[in-house]
Amino acid sequence: MSNNDDNRAEVPSSQLEGADQRTGVAVTSFAELLYLSTIRVLAIHTTEASPRAGSAFVVSHKDVRFLVSAAHLVRDAESMTIHLYTAVDGPRFGTAAPYQIRREDDFWHFHSDPDIDIAVGAFDPVADFLSQDSATVTVNAISTDDFVTPWEKRTATFTDPFWHPLPLDEVLLVGYPDDYRDRETSLPLLRRGRLATPIWLNHENRPVFLIDTYAGCGTSGGPVAYVEEKHHVGRTMYGDTGKIVLLGVFSEKLPAGRQVAIQDGRPGHPPNLGAAYKAHLIMEIIESL
Repeated sequence: MSNNDDNRAEVPSSQLEGADQRTGVAVTSFAELLYLSTIRVLAIHTTEASPRAGSAFVVSHKDVRFLVSAAHLVRDAESMTIHLYTAVDGPRFGTAAPYQIRREDDFWHFHSDPDIDIAVGAFDPVADFLSQDSATVTVNAISTDDFVTPWEKRTATFTDPFWHPLPLDEVLLVGYPDDYRDRETSLPLLRRGRLATPIWLNHENRPVFLIDTYAGCGTSGGPVAYVEEKHHVGRTMYGDTGKIVLLGVFSEKLPAGRQVAIQDGRPGHPPNLGAAYKAHLIMEIIESL
């Protein structure tokens, strides 16, 4: 991060539309863009003794921002607190700014399929409210233009054999595994994982893909993204590569609430595996609002 405006050119302008231009915090890498779009969620459920920690992130669609999280984290919660970042200057951040969402606010919207573990809420009213008290609240947003295209909607080209991501390709995850974070600023952890299943596959007939990574509680609701390489075909470099592509929303670690039967030929305890719901499902919720 930098307070030098010239560095903004390092990230495509289409991906900077969610950056807060007032604070002087400039995003100078793809990882920082993803990192500063993700915030902490602390949800209170009356059936649980302790608050449930998780993740959420901001996306933008046609200049409107939305907050995205995991449905199982926020559904039926009595209340929850999200923690936004405050920028001092340049790369320096201050104490996190909390904002409470109550059940009666009807903030969250869900997919028409109740099994889809994604929740979406309008973020701009939250940002507008907090800006009344503090002009330093800052957050980035991932444009819906940078969501991965569903495989069945891709236009076939001669570059398809080079198309990524593929299984074993590296992906980025941002969130709060086991609620680990920088306590003062509430900044999250940026981690790496690898795709364990093809993006085009609906694993076990669900619109999810698997990731080989440590999946502690608190990761749920965070973004899973891929940094496209700059692909060359001959001497031609395709200009829309080399950017952050949102693949999905982290949902669960496996096995999820059930023991996988050994007689089915599958392991009972898959090591370090998590599941993420595909990004196009976020758009389906947004378009239904």
